[in-house]
Amino acid sequence: MRRTYACVLELADPAGRDPVSARAVTKRWLGAMYGGWAAEGDDQWVPEPHARVSWRIVEHLGDSAFELVWTRPHDSDPTLWRRMQVQVVTTADGDGRIVVIEGLESQDRTVRSRTPDTPSGPGLIRELVGTAHCVDGGWRVQATPHRMGEDRAIEVDAFVRGGRRLPVVMFAADGASRVSADADRAAAELVGLAHVVVLTDPASVSAVARELGTRRAVVPGGVRLLWPDWRSVDPPERHRLWRAEDVTGPDGPRPAVRNMVRALVFDAATLRIDDDPAVARIARAESAHELGERRADLARLERAVAEDRAVAHELVDEYQNELRRADDEVYRLEQAMEREHELRVRAENAYLQLATRPDDAPSRADEVRTLTEAVRLAKSRLDHLVVLPEAERSARAWHYDRADLVWADLLRLEAVAADWAADALQGDFSAEARRRGLDWARDISEDAKAKFGDEYLRRYDGHTVQLGPHIRRAGRQILRIYCYLDRAHRRVVIGHIGGHLGDRTI
Repeated sequence: MRRTYACVLELADPAGRDPVSARAVTKRWLGAMYGGWAAEGDDQWVPEPHARVSWRIVEHLGDSAFELVWTRPHDSDPTLWRRMQVQVVTTADGDGRIVVIEGLESQDRTVRSRTPDTPSGPGLIRELVGTAHCVDGGWRVQATPHRMGEDRAIEVDAFVRGGRRLPVVMFAADGASRVSADADRAAAELVGLAHVVVLTDPASVSAVARELGTRRAVVPGGVRLLWPDWRSVDPPERHRLWRAEDVTGPDGPRPAVRNMVRALVFDAATLRIDDDPAVARIARAESAHELGERRADLARLERAVAEDRAVAHELVDEYQNELRRADDEVYRLEQAMEREHELRVRAENAYLQLATRPDDAPSRADEVRTLTEAVRLAKSRLDHLVVLPEAERSARAWHYDRADLVWADLLRLEAVAADWAADALQGDFSAEARRRGLDWARDISEDAKAKFGDEYLRRYDGHTVQLGPHIRRAGRQILRIYCYLDRAHRRVVIGHIGGHLGDRTI
């Protein structure tokens, strides 16, 4: 399948109603195409000739996944199929996300001319972000532009430099406070794939330029595309800039710039985003559980046969054949998962090499250069965080290049802890941490507690406590900040800053 659109929507509160609402919105949106949804209880639906809809829900040990696949003929080329895949995944670790992928599949192998087909996001995306609270780097994902004045320049700078996953498309007002480009249309087209920011007046354009640096900011009346992992040492040409004369002309906005931005963002997203492997993993675990139950049934049957062999020979043969088929299917799924994992790792490594390739621009020394410095600053400046000696030792022993991002995470955690201490949280601690841009997990898994529980034990305030909630950082280097929430004194106790402690993934 050739992907033409792909996006991942991270749920701010996967433990709430948003995952269920996302499933319902998906079915309602698709049912509206055919005058109503299929009958309850069916997992296969043929709403019209040559169109097919299939879906499933799989669950195992607190992990849950909903997957829907919609296949229908291409509107203008009968030799092609359109295929849309929607996945809603929540895990026992407190993660939640929606994956939407669209692509084209061929019905024959004849090499024909290219079908004039402009990729676009399905209307479903706008309904999903309008219903479920989806976030990226602390900002809400939405189908309308984020309009920023001069007073929010620091917020724009922090977001651009932060740990966001999506690019930022920045539209700047001209000297007369007019935004000539069609930012509203761009935001609707790029929903789920990029944040669209509108700087509403010359003062806001100048303020953002002072924060980002004039050689890497947007010019009045222009448009700039800022990729994630933004750094001040990046060469200006890495983040494309279109000037006012490129954006608009005597007849109004020029569509070429909007189409170019759209093509760049769509190409990057379809390269990076694949279907969620958690769906196959949960389905395989559920199949393995069912297989275990079948094995137990077979064992009971064998005991019955031992008592009266003449009764059950035919039934035993049937169960054994079914068991062999199930074993073959599990083996095939495991092989397919291994191949998918290898391809995914290769794609991610290729993207990271492109995104972080060295350039000729001179580097600068960051304010926070090492984890040890970040920990020292946290102990001296952040009153609502308690850093245990084990955390200092683990930080000294772990090498992590982006200590400035770790310091930013500790500042966000301090802000959440301060609101917690003041009884000013709008929701629970985990949901607020995720809203502030932290990749926060509520707890470690039950397997980790059972197998590696001693690694998470610390002495605090005269007692032995177990670490659980933690901040995650992935990518070329990984990092974990494991914590204990002192509910009596409303403080966050940090017991480890460094690599993975033992869990079911290692």
